[in-house]
Amino acid sequence: CGCHRSPYMRRLAGKLLQCGVRAIRMNLRGCGSGKGLARYPYHSGRSADVLAVLEALQRTSACPPTTLVGFSLGGNIALKLAGELADGAARYLRHVIAVCPPVDLLTCARSLAQPANRLYNWYFTRLLCADVAYRQARFPDLAPVTLPKRLTLREFDEYYTAPQCGFRDALDYYRLCSSARFVPRITIPCHVLIAADDPLIAADTFDTLHLPANVQLTRSRYGGHLGFLGMPGSTTGYRAMDSQILAWITDSGAAPCVPAPEPC
Repeated sequence: CGCHRSPYMRRLAGKLLQCGVRAIRMNLRGCGSGKGLARYPYHSGRSADVLAVLEALQRTSACPPTTLVGFSLGGNIALKLAGELADGAARYLRHVIAVCPPVDLLTCARSLAQPANRLYNWYFTRLLCADVAYRQARFPDLAPVTLPKRLTLREFDEYYTAPQCGFRDALDYYRLCSSARFVPRITIPCHVLIAADDPLIAADTFDTLHLPANVQLTRSRYGGHLGFLGMPGSTTGYRAMDSQILAWITDSGAAPCVPAPEPC
């Protein structure tokens, strides 16, 4: 439910630019500045959209080897694309990074349905339902959609995502779009950052995955979902996630540059 204006996207892009790295923030379809342009929504398997961006970059600019970084649902999409391309990924990418990716979508949906995560579930489904209403108004020729007033993320996927995007049902959507089935095919360097205390992504999901030697998993004891805060003055700084991503992108074992001032 984020976009190019999300605080962590703006913050990381600024730090990358300070390091001399060009940063491109991609909106998933219908998000950010693309709101109202797409008849159909993004979902966890829209890897073809990311590939279209990579192909456009190669056509329109002298694009050097690129690192693809995906966060949360975007992390699932990034891993899925790298696995789908397999050996062909090197044509577009030198490296892929995924932070807190829901590699098993069914497990993630079950986690969101738990009472402890009811606020997360309410937040996400509220935004998704509002997006449906906006899209229906923007494209009045679309078939009418009626959604229950209260529903879980899985129910939203059952009532809306699956039928709108060509899946039989939510389970079919989860099965086809979970990146867990694509990760073993990844051939380029890959880093995955997860947290044991992530309330949305079960860290033990990765215990059953076959990870190729080129896919490195970093599991933090703490970090929540896209949190990963460090101690001020430590080697990682306050934004430990940023420091780790910068280190991976610049092929360094430590943070490669002085962190940028935090935005107001």
